[in-house]
Amino acid sequence: MRKVIAVLAALALTCCLESNPQPSPEKNEDPTNQNVGMDVVVFDTALPPQNDVAGGGGDHLMAEDAHTVGGDMTSDLMEDALLDMTELQVLPDVVETVHLDVPPELPDEVLDDDVAEEVELLEEEVAVPGHSSYMGGGTFFGECFGACKMDVMVDGDQVNFTARNWDGTVYVDNNATLTAKGVDMVEALALTLVDVELDETYGCPDCDDGGGAYVILRRNDEDSTHTYPFGAPPAELEACDAFTMLIRTAMAGCQSNDFVEISEDCTPLG
Repeated sequence: MRKVIAVLAALALTCCLESNPQPSPEKNEDPTNQNVGMDVVVFDTALPPQNDVAGGGGDHLMAEDAHTVGGDMTSDLMEDALLDMTELQVLPDVVETVHLDVPPELPDEVLDDDVAEEVELLEEEVAVPGHSSYMGGGTFFGECFGACKMDVMVDGDQVNFTARNWDGTVYVDNNATLTAKGVDMVEALALTLVDVELDETYGCPDCDDGGGAYVILRRNDEDSTHTYPFGAPPAELEACDAFTMLIRTAMAGCQSNDFVEISEDCTPLG
């Protein structure tokens, strides 16, 4: 019986407590403890910013979830959210691109003495090469009659051929024009010999009535004449000698070829 009475008393006490809930303890007024019992809403900044962000309105701050956090975190989170959304509304400054058609010139005082000296030395080392070209050639025989001396002279793309005797008698004086292939040839012949050491005389030209031959070269704007026995050029001048004979034959016979175009008033050497 006593057990039944105890159970009934416990049930009655429980019902009384549920119908008359006790007030919650008063909040702690201690300013050092701000995290006790404060309900704060954290706003979800993932939502798109509203148009009145700059105006400071609060209606646009919405969130689907609310969480209870410490009071000292509330102001920080709200300031961060407002700052992030405000920065999204500000476009970065556009820097105008300036295009310079002509690079600026450095003033002379920028270059020190050492750099200026190096520039001068570099300019001296990288000197522009002078003009080089085959300038002509010919043959001669000391003991002969008739056209004992035949000369081919080149000036640019113009060619002159003469045949004469030692007494000054001129048998033919013909002119012609080098073709594009001929111009390339006279330049190539000299360029291959720019750095080659050549003697003025090879062997014994016209000894024993054997006749002699020569070529004239311009290498880096310097002219030189090289003489050798007829039909026996040194190896370095074989190509020049062959070209001389090719042009001489064409102009003596008034027959154009791939290298030279004979003028209409050409007179064949009889």
